[in-house]
Amino acid sequence: MRSETVERVLTNLADSHDPVTRMLALFVIGEESPRQIFIPIIQRRLDDESPSVRELAEYALKRTMN
Repeated sequence: MRSETVERVLTNLADSHDPVTRMLALFVIGEESPRQIFIPIIQRRLDDESPSVRELAEYALKRTMN
C-alpha cells in the first residue's frame, strides 16, 4: 500500500507544471526508487521543454535500467 502511494506522489510531481518540481521528482526516482514502473514517466520527460529536466530524466532512466 505504501509503495502505491509513493508511486502516485512521484508520478504527480514528475507531471508538475513547475520544472524544479519535475527535476526533483526525477532525481528521487533515480536515486531512491529506480523501478521499472517509472519508465513511462521518465520517458515523457526526455522531451521536456526544460534542459535540466531532460538531463535528470536521462539520469533517472540510466539508473532505472541498471
